[in-house]
Order: sequence, then structure tokens, then C-alpha cells
Amino acid sequence: RELGMPQKLLFPLLISESQPICGKEHFDASLKKVVEMGFDPKTLRFIQALRVVQRFSNKSIEEKVDVYKKLGFSVNDVWGMFKKWPVSLAHSEKKISQTFETLKKCGLHEDEILSAFKKFPQCISYSEQTIENSIGTLLGLGFSRDELTMMFKRYPQCIGLSAESMKKKTEFLVK
Repeated sequence: RELGMPQKLLFPLLISESQPICGKEHFDASLKKVVEMGFDPKTLRFIQALRVVQRFSNKSIEEKVDVYKKLGFSVNDVWGMFKKWPVSLAHSEKKISQTFETLKKCGLHEDEILSAFKKFPQCISYSEQTIENSIGTLLGLGFSRDELTMMFKRYPQCIGLSAESMKKKTEFLVK
């Protein structure tokens, strides 16, 4: 509360799906770290960052940063994605690599995937099936691979839309 955190954000923190808040020293250290990272305590992103920092050791976080580095991201890229979407450091190496490989398998180039992840890191969480269904739907609607790539670059979220949602959003383009 001293940081100005609204009560509506305090309750989800206390009733977290991750580890319960325990150990004042660990909590205070995590809180200090997240504040120093520049997160606004009045936002949900602050809570997400706090959960990640509290849940994972420094070593685990460094290992996750290394996973992203192996895929071609710089350390600054990784922390930039974390600032946009703290959950990006909560995924397993397998999940991160699997999403990256699925997009490559769908015909996207590494630089396009890197750019999209930096722009919209939430797409890291999409399942292989969701990505393949979205791309299949777009191709089924008559979009070319080049158009698909252009859409993904500008609007990375499109690979997470359901077939029904995708059809509704592109209906006016297809007619």
C-alpha cells in the first residue's frame, strides 16, 4: 500500500495461483527489485513482474535469458519483452523454443519472429495448434504467404486468433 498499489491489485497478489507470499525478507527483496526495474505499482504488469521475480531465482531467470539469447535476442531485447509482458520469463525453455520453431515451420524467417516477439511477447504463449490453425485459416481465406508474413509483422496477435475470430476480422478484406 505504501507504493500506492490499488486494493484491487493487492487481492490477486495475495490469492496468487503461484506460491503464496511467505517470508517478508524475500517479498521485500522482490518488491524492491521490481520497483527498481521501473514497473508502476498501480498496474497489473507490476503484479506480474513481482510474481515472476518472486517465483524464480536469479539463476533461473538468467537461464531463461540465455534461452532467448540462443534464439537470437540480445539481453536488452529480453528485458524489453519482460517490461511489456513479464510472463515472458516464466515460460519453460521447451515452450519458448517450441513456439519459435512452430513459426519457422510455418514459413516465417527468424528475424520476423524475433521482431514479432519483441513487439508482442504474448505470442510466445500461443500453442502450436493455435498458431497452425490461425495460419491455416488465413491461407484458407486466400491470403498468400507474403501477405501472411506482412500481417504477422504488423499484428503478431493474429496468430493467436481462433478461426471464427479470424474470419470475422478479415471478412471485409476477402469480399
